[in-house]
Amino acid sequence: MSRLITPASAHDVFFALPTARHRHLVWSLLGPSLLECEWSPAQPEWLPELADLLACPEPDQARSPRLGLVFEHLWQHWLKHSGYPWQANVQIQSQHRTLGELDLLLQPPASSALHIELALKFYAGLGNDWIGPNRKDFLADKLKHTRTRQLPLAQTDTARQHLQQLGWHQLHSQAVFRGCLLYPAHPELNARAPEAVSSNHWRGLWCHYQDTETLLPEAHWYLLAKDEWISPALSQIAIPTAELQSLLDLHFRYLRAPVCLGRMESGAHGWGEIERWFVMPNQWPVQTVSAPSL
Repeated sequence: MSRLITPASAHDVFFALPTARHRHLVWSLLGPSLLECEWSPAQPEWLPELADLLACPEPDQARSPRLGLVFEHLWQHWLKHSGYPWQANVQIQSQHRTLGELDLLLQPPASSALHIELALKFYAGLGNDWIGPNRKDFLADKLKHTRTRQLPLAQTDTARQHLQQLGWHQLHSQAVFRGCLLYPAHPELNARAPEAVSSNHWRGLWCHYQDTETLLPEAHWYLLAKDEWISPALSQIAIPTAELQSLLDLHFRYLRAPVCLGRMESGAHGWGEIERWFVMPNQWPVQTVSAPSL
């Protein structure tokens, strides 16, 4: 099985992939796992080979712009072309009450049937806390909810009865986490990742707006729209740090939403992202900020 690592150079073969949607697809399936633990292995053997994904047609536009739903859409696109038996978004109900929904059911060859919960997450670390850009999402809460609520759902009597009617038996539950953990760029701040986090996860940096003039390195930058967060970006343009600072000054004069940046390097295919940054409002995380829903 082929796995990808975070590009350290704009000449990385990842940037040779033809379109952003294809890069998002490949990164969503084979990019660095956020977790490595018993219930979320970093390298499950049932994932496809890179060559299989390269032969997969380009995904179409997802119906929703929300990143979590785009992530699910990309996985479902792969499954449509995998030849595996699969189902998505299977609701489990009891007495007309919905107990929950199973993200994916699939049957890879030479493997037990699987129940997979999918998560695409971006968290900035501060001490022991890993916090989403909108301040309402915490990594610790997501890990607990996945481990104690989402994964056990398929093993309940109610779920088993329903799944057997659909032709699914003896499912093994796992979670797939993708995304990026952003560590403090300020030398006086620190962040400690939970034990479940993979040592090879996608790492980035974050800082408060008030510290950008001293902490942002002299480099070339690209401002990422929400739909560009999923994988390292490839762009035909990049701006120097001084120009970026002017844009940040304008942004934070009127808004309190975080800004997602890629530190870029010029390569054979354009400007490739070699480091992910978030610039946070000065009040973050004490005050709730406006941010796109994931």
